[in-house]
Amino acid sequence: MKRIPLVAGLISLVLLVAFSLTGAASPSAAHLQVTATPSPTPLPRTPLLDAIAADYPRVDGSTSTYPMQILIACAVTGRGCWVDYSEWEPTPTVWPDVEGQSVPDIVHSGTHGAYMRLIAGDADLILVAREPSESEREAATGARLSLDVRPVALDGLVFIVHPENPVESLTLDQIRDIYTGRTTNWRKLGVRMPPDAEAITAYHREPDSGSRELMDKLVMVEAPMIKADELMMFTMNGLIEAVAFDPSGIGYSVYYYVTHVSPLARWSAYLPWSVKLVAVDGVAPSPETFRDGAYPLTEPVYIVTRGDQAADSTTLLLRDWLLTAEGQRVVELSGYVGVGADEPE
Repeated sequence: MKRIPLVAGLISLVLLVAFSLTGAASPSAAHLQVTATPSPTPLPRTPLLDAIAADYPRVDGSTSTYPMQILIACAVTGRGCWVDYSEWEPTPTVWPDVEGQSVPDIVHSGTHGAYMRLIAGDADLILVAREPSESEREAATGARLSLDVRPVALDGLVFIVHPENPVESLTLDQIRDIYTGRTTNWRKLGVRMPPDAEAITAYHREPDSGSRELMDKLVMVEAPMIKADELMMFTMNGLIEAVAFDPSGIGYSVYYYVTHVSPLARWSAYLPWSVKLVAVDGVAPSPETFRDGAYPLTEPVYIVTRGDQAADSTTLLLRDWLLTAEGQRVVELSGYVGVGADEPE
């Protein structure tokens, strides 16, 4: 039996009660299709796309990149797809437009899991929110394997608080002080909170997770993270929901997950709670500030392949196509910011 996290269960229960008491119809698949990742306009078929579609690589990746993975597969294979964002599940489901059509089997093992599956030879290509961690590089070295890591899109590490928290911006130093435990009270940061919400609750992720590695790299640098296992969340969705229920809480994730994938973000119109993004050093995270580099925690999303792939493999053909102008348009359609097309050699 599938175990439902308590907070997720509460959200589902509240949705059911809200729809029952108000008489409102539960959101339909048609409604979800409008707000979900759109199906791309069919691409002109070319020998290259047909070759990739005929032997589509085994693709894995971060939870946050899952909608992009789906959109790429549908575009390359020429399938019309729509994405069902269910209120009951933390990640979406892809369905073909035409009954009987198949779509490639898309896996998302999470950032660390995707790297380990790639190193083990169980995946051909991964789309991930960060570069390999030290432990993943060691695993690759142990397998006598090199990893080819290339930026394919832009995202950003972001910080979220409860909507009732009046804070609008934090400096990198203030964030670092919160997560080392040096600052433990919102009042010290000039933020007025009710007495029972003045103590900061700093939610964080486990080591090797995508957002935790970004946090260590971009914010903590050499500073030690607080020791608070009870505040460690093992999924991005779990962290977001924890902050949504905690007026004194703060947490971190990646922008794309918060704004495109998180069930809480997608269902905010039906729920009495949500989370709020905080600016960093006075700059709010957005596609525009990622594109122009103004947001200080902008970070690429990477496409990673094994160094032993044959040059004519469909894995490398797909990788290289994603870095063309056509591939980058599909990346942008998914909601990510593209990195621009590679110049032909």
